[in-house]
Amino acid sequence: MHQWIMDWVVVILDMNTTQANRTIVYLGLFGLIITLHFSGIGKLSIYALDEAKNAVAAYEMSERADYILPTFNGEPRYDKPPLHYYFFMLGYKIFGYTPFGARFFSAIAGLFCIGICAGFLKEQFGHRITYIFLFLIAGNIHWMVQFHMAVPDPFLVAFLTTAYLYGFRYYQSNYSQTKYQYYSYISLGLAVLSKGPVALLLYMITFILFMLIQKRFSLKPWFRILPLTLFILIASSWYVIVGWKTGGNWLEEFFLTHNLSRFGSAMEGHGGSFLKTWLFVAVGTFPFIVFLPRAINRIFIKNRKESVDGNNFLSFAALAFLIIILFFSFASTRLPNYTVPAYPWFFMIMAVYLERIKSINQIYWLWGISALFVLLISVGGYFGLAQTPYLSEHRSLALYFLLAVIPLVLSIKFILKRQMLMAYAGISFCYSTMTLVFFLWVMPVLDQKNPVYLTKSIWKNQDRISYYEIANPAFVFYLQRPIPPFNPSEVQAGDLVISRKKQLQKLASEGFSFETLAEENDLFESPITVIVRMNPPFPDN
Repeated sequence: MHQWIMDWVVVILDMNTTQANRTIVYLGLFGLIITLHFSGIGKLSIYALDEAKNAVAAYEMSERADYILPTFNGEPRYDKPPLHYYFFMLGYKIFGYTPFGARFFSAIAGLFCIGICAGFLKEQFGHRITYIFLFLIAGNIHWMVQFHMAVPDPFLVAFLTTAYLYGFRYYQSNYSQTKYQYYSYISLGLAVLSKGPVALLLYMITFILFMLIQKRFSLKPWFRILPLTLFILIASSWYVIVGWKTGGNWLEEFFLTHNLSRFGSAMEGHGGSFLKTWLFVAVGTFPFIVFLPRAINRIFIKNRKESVDGNNFLSFAALAFLIIILFFSFASTRLPNYTVPAYPWFFMIMAVYLERIKSINQIYWLWGISALFVLLISVGGYFGLAQTPYLSEHRSLALYFLLAVIPLVLSIKFILKRQMLMAYAGISFCYSTMTLVFFLWVMPVLDQKNPVYLTKSIWKNQDRISYYEIANPAFVFYLQRPIPPFNPSEVQAGDLVISRKKQLQKLASEGFSFETLAEENDLFESPITVIVRMNPPFPDN
């Protein structure tokens, strides 16, 4: 029976099989990818700082029926434009004010992006390369983490990638297929509404450089009146309205503080060397990043001397990948999510490379480092949790990652038979297994150790709550109302105050007496969240 199943899978993955069998393969792969995108999105609490602020902003806009001005905790939120808020609001409308409602359309954005890329690859290169691309995406842990989060990045990645692909199709048609320009500009407008002008800047740089490299530079086809007008209406209408509504204040804060300042200087402690950006990419695309130098040599140097279909697209994909990384390398604020828009291009290039090479040696090497990675995560995670006092009781959870060894063991037979496609599938499923273990078993348990969850019985039914200096924004999400800052002139006996442990000495030095009700470590971070009850007497104000 085992042999029959393995032989059947090999048959349906063969390029020469029938359309019906290919449909089965695609359904199976997309079924896996859908499962990965939605695994645990309702199980995990809204706890991370960025998630909480974005999820709350959407809720507050919905409660006020104000679809123009984003707020968090009752104050204007200048960080991001509103497109993701609209998706979150729709998610709340359909699924309720829950983590699932907040994250639903982030997962959909990832699936949309993958579907667009897969359809394009199938047309350009055929089924086999498309299979490999889907294997690579299914095996990318960082991609799945990013599209599990209620933040704007999933929408930027989806719409910017779509804008690039349809822009290339427009170029590829020698500007004759104008429908592709419309699709591209609509997507680009939505990308600008997702995260700001960075989308337009990346798009312009990429296509201008690509046309120069191809020696087909021409700006006129890109400035057709109707599609350009459509882009401007989509991209700018909300900015105009919010600027008018706030007297220009929102625009000033967003463009000067959260764009120029973020690019020119590190914000919120997220700085470091430009090499940090490349490190994020290397870790995020592991293990296939190790083949990037070989892929560049094989596709862009060796094949320059050959006539290979799709070379123009591969050159464009490489340029898009490189520009995104270089752009954020020069930015002073560095975060792992910034470079995720480069991932679709990386995996499309890698799919072409892996399909074209026939050497089995790299499979052995890839298998070996994957097995080592699983062992390191399992054993390292076990001892890491053991050394963390508030998580040590759950150290055995890390050993669940050893389940990822099973696909690796099953893939040995395919490697020995030099069945490359199935070997890639086995290695990819190893990482898919780790993703499922993380979201379905490991993280749901560890998530219950976050201070918001642990202190729920204290603050759940309390009316008089404030925060002193700083508090985790997840408290606002679960209270479903703004938490005012601590006001010395209004404090009453029994009031609850949320803060961090290091702030208590300052509160005491101001003459206030209080009782500490809870003191819990922030999950995977050094700060300690505290909740105190205020006691009389209070200092004169």
